[in-house]
Amino acid sequence: MTQKVLNHCEFGMALSDRVRRWRQLSEKCTTRLGLTLGEFRVLRVISEAGPSPMIDLAKEQMITGAGMTSIVDHLEKLGLVKRVRSEFDRRVVSVAISRKGQDTVKQGLALYRKLIEKATRHVTEQERRNLLAILDNMIASVQKDQEG
Repeated sequence: MTQKVLNHCEFGMALSDRVRRWRQLSEKCTTRLGLTLGEFRVLRVISEAGPSPMIDLAKEQMITGAGMTSIVDHLEKLGLVKRVRSEFDRRVVSVAISRKGQDTVKQGLALYRKLIEKATRHVTEQERRNLLAILDNMIASVQKDQEG
């Protein structure tokens, strides 16, 4: 049986659908921790990088300052992070992770690891590498076109 040839638009929509479904599966991991996927990503970044200015976190996560404020408000309410004002410039607010936040990151990564193990149990190492290479190639092509 032959597969239908996808035109570019159909391929793009099919890819978007799969990315959305993967995001939903990933979000189930963080929901168990009481967090959105975006909140968990911010928490993980702070865990790895150390205290970070909110403006830098917003840029890295590609969201607005207001969006980052909302995320940090929720994380702070849960006791996972705390805001720290710069000693040198009171306008700069950094976000530092708490012990509870570190523990939450460890739990989240363990849940995500289980998800990845389930998802890739029938996928070879070469297939994983190929998928990443294809996605990197697609992203680079679009970025190149947007820059020039």
